Amino acid sequence: MSKKNVKILGTGCYLPKRQITDNALEKELELTQGWIMENCGVKCRYFVDDETSSEMGVDAAIQAINNAGIAVDEIGAVIGASSTPEQAIPSTGALIHKKLGLSKSAAFDVNSTCLSFLTALDLASFFIEQGRYDNILIVSSEIASRGLNAEDPKTATLFGDGAAAAIVGRSLSGESSIISSKFETWSEHQEACVLEGGGSKLYSQQNAEKKYFCMNGPKLYKSVAPRVKDFFDEILKDGEMTRDDLDLMIPHQASPFALRLMEKKLELHGDKFVNIVEDYGNMIAASIPLSLHLAIKSKRLQRGDRALMMGTSAGLSIGGVLIEY
Repeated sequence: MSKKNVKILGTGCYLPKRQITDNALEKELELTQGWIMENCGVKCRYFVDDETSSEMGVDAAIQAINNAGIAVDEIGAVIGASSTPEQAIPSTGALIHKKLGLSKSAAFDVNSTCLSFLTALDLASFFIEQGRYDNILIVSSEIASRGLNAEDPKTATLFGDGAAAAIVGRSLSGESSIISSKFETWSEHQEACVLEGGGSKLYSQQNAEKKYFCMNGPKLYKSVAPRVKDFFDEILKDGEMTRDDLDLMIPHQASPFALRLMEKKLELHGDKFVNIVEDYGNMIAASIPLSLHLAIKSKRLQRGDRALMMGTSAGLSIGGVLIEY
């Protein structure tokens, strides 16, 4: 058990101005009416018009700062936790840092694709526990729409854009905490979920077709599904908890199909399981903090409740952070 006196002080989100329904996207992609709900299950998602990752991130961050009740200059570090950076250099964290008017605090990025927020939260908990920083801002801002291939409708209809943020600080009363955390990677299956372009291997205009995200859904499922239940049990055991002790499960919003299977496999009732993917799509790293923010806002998650944020990501990886909110 690795309990840390760390508290999520406040959260926030930003959704792009353009809301795309399944009917509108079917017309855009020249799909038959009803195809998206039958094959994907997402009825609504948001795509950017002129927004940038850092602009969306700042809007989400300001909400989180206000909800945390701290001043901007009390932030000791900004962690950009996304899979779609605004540019190669500098980090999205640094771009957000500048837009917030910060000066002496640190800024850097963490990218573990869909698990980026949880990875950043885990790192932040060590920084805070050791006294390195008092308050850390974590921002997951994703523009998935720019990397989607219209000729691959099962992915082009699944993903959405948006940002979510959280302020993490010390739990002075000890009533809130990070109870346990756990991460694993099975890199032998990494080819099931890739975007090869944009790095130093394939640069400039080389292999232009590699600029699109590519996912082998059936292979991804076969690689992940057998491990989910054991991982869930292990992270609860590490936290000296049982399924009955858990107040809320906040999974990565991978797809409606994946969430239905996870809910069944983990034997969790609907009131304990957050499922918002039908209304927002898969927002990559932003999906977990958005789900967290909406659960807090709707009072599904209240102070003292115990929640598990858990998901899978390209890598292939699985991770979870168990908290007492």
